[in-house]
Amino acid sequence: MVKEKIESVRSLERGFKILECFTEHVTLSLTEISLYTDLSVSTCNRLVKTLVDMQYLEKNFQKKYTLGPKINTFLESMNRKNDIVEIANESLIRLKSKFNETASMYLEQNVNRVCVAKVESSHALRRTVKLGEVLPLNRGAVGEVFLAYMSLEKKLNLLNKNIVYTDDFLEKIRKQGYAINDGIQEPGVYAIAAPVLDTDKNVLSVISISGPSDRIKKYESELIVEIKKEAEKLSKELIKYNKEN
Repeated sequence: MVKEKIESVRSLERGFKILECFTEHVTLSLTEISLYTDLSVSTCNRLVKTLVDMQYLEKNFQKKYTLGPKINTFLESMNRKNDIVEIANESLIRLKSKFNETASMYLEQNVNRVCVAKVESSHALRRTVKLGEVLPLNRGAVGEVFLAYMSLEKKLNLLNKNIVYTDDFLEKIRKQGYAINDGIQEPGVYAIAAPVLDTDKNVLSVISISGPSDRIKKYESELIVEIKKEAEKLSKELIKYNKEN
């Protein structure tokens, strides 16, 4: 069993090594792939065949190999995410400029949420957000917003037994259009999150603004109004983007 796992990892590493050859070459023959990877022709042949079957590589009319359509799918997905982040940054910059607190945006990723955009406060004492940070969907104000708009089946699968959200609590978030977390996830940190929705009221992303509790509470009501306004603007912009792309 252990030997099989080691072989699987080795095959995976070799497969990526083959794909990396195409960062500097558009097309390669099997012999050239073998030369650049220091792998035997027979090993390359086996791995390349698998990559072709999975559409990560394809063979052209010259019987040479080039990147396949599956790679294009990844590139399109990456470009799309970059476009969404660029659109979101305008909203985050406006929020940060108005309150000088850290603004961020999250996308759902399986059972987690990932930070894909952020604009940090210039205060010495501020909430620091890591770009690419992955957190469970059932944590914090951002997680509560995701949960509030989630299907019942998915919600039940995600909820931690030690964290109980009542239907009334999540319904309140849907009605008011935001969630607040005051020091529950991180002591002394206050966060407000609002959903970015599509035309069917499904969550496209969630934006948040966070900082020290004592400071944010002074303009909480104004902040709620502004983050909801920015979430609504962003919803319209992303709906338009999705229609055009």
